[in-house]
Amino acid sequence: MSVRRLTAALLLLVPLVTWAQTGSRGSEIQPRPAPLTDEQWERLLDRLDGTWQLNLEKSVYFLTAPPQGAPAGHIYVKDVDRRGITYRSDAGDSFQVLDGKPYPSQLTPQSTTVARWPVNEFTLENLTSTDGKPTQILMQFLAADGQSKIIVARSIDEHGGQTPAAVMYWDKVPDGTPVWTDSP
Repeated sequence: MSVRRLTAALLLLVPLVTWAQTGSRGSEIQPRPAPLTDEQWERLLDRLDGTWQLNLEKSVYFLTAPPQGAPAGHIYVKDVDRRGITYRSDAGDSFQVLDGKPYPSQLTPQSTTVARWPVNEFTLENLTSTDGKPTQILMQFLAADGQSKIIVARSIDEHGGQTPAAVMYWDKVPDGTPVWTDSP
């Protein structure tokens, strides 16, 4: 499937996913972590684990300009025992628990929380809130082989309305590949 077709398909799916999340509750978003088996957790964390680089040629930004300059990327280090990941980027490191509960963001100075949860063993959802109000939701769709992922970002306005912000395509690259300035 071409990137353009995949992007179009995801843009059609976003309203359906939004409706499924909110149902008749309006704009309220309730994290619903999937009841994954131990084997599914391990496969999910294996898919996430590694060095990821943004592929700008396959990505689409609707509300902002794409990142410029040095390559954009991050590193995930799985933690099977705590069912989470350590996220490493040019902004620093943070441990991310994938349980659907909001935790203070370790990488932003404001009163921001992020709740992260698995939808299934191929999909993660992240809800970012500032001062208790949802501001952004990200869905990460992981390829079965763990070598690529697509992140669909949606902005949430003060009334709970969601607007597609970006569809970002990420490639897993060999560990040690520099994915930001001064990367390890």
